[in-house]
Amino acid sequence: MLSDYGMQPLSGTEYGGMLSDVVRVPWAAAMLAPVARNLDSVALGSVSDNVLDGYRAVAPHLAVSPGADVLIVCHGLKSVPLYAAQTALALGAGCVDYASDDVEALAIAERLGARPLQTDFEKPDRRYPIVVDAGLTPAGLRYAIRATEPEGTLQSVSFYIGGDRPMPLGRLYTLGIRFFTGRAHAAALLPAVMSLIEQERLHPEEVTTRVVDWEDAPAAYAEPAIKLVVRRP
Repeated sequence: MLSDYGMQPLSGTEYGGMLSDVVRVPWAAAMLAPVARNLDSVALGSVSDNVLDGYRAVAPHLAVSPGADVLIVCHGLKSVPLYAAQTALALGAGCVDYASDDVEALAIAERLGARPLQTDFEKPDRRYPIVVDAGLTPAGLRYAIRATEPEGTLQSVSFYIGGDRPMPLGRLYTLGIRFFTGRAHAAALLPAVMSLIEQERLHPEEVTTRVVDWEDAPAAYAEPAIKLVVRRP
């Protein structure tokens, strides 16, 4: 139960954390997965967590509605929404729009192939069949809901800390909007994501904004970055 790295106060067991030389892997026979020798470990630095979260935000819904347009609403989360945009493009979404007030994130999204939409989260320009809520603010969540078309899908990858958030259940019910939330099941998703990477259809390294050596990690973690990866020299 709650066997999370770096979360000993919740799990009751110390499994190790981001900068541990040695970690404990519960149920290792099921949880560990092989990596092809030709893949760069630095490029795979977030595959077991954030990349999978971005993948699950869009992949199941595009499987139901192939070629659908996708809107990613980034209002506080860093790398996950960019991985979602990258996955949507790799899986053949009709168009992928990226709404945010973060100038750096918008520039990366555009470089990945998404259409950047700078917004104050007041009123969306249009509605979409698939919307991803990726953030921390009530305004961003409301914007994502308003941007979802009738009978559309709204997938949230957000964990709203600090209490409950009001939800317009009447709107969701009346318009038939399907709202999904919950943790990503990493081990189950990993084979599909690794397959996309091995086929060179998904490139997680294109989201990485900074790579630092092990000794520089403590200082680097105190500085803002969309995606920081720490490596052993």
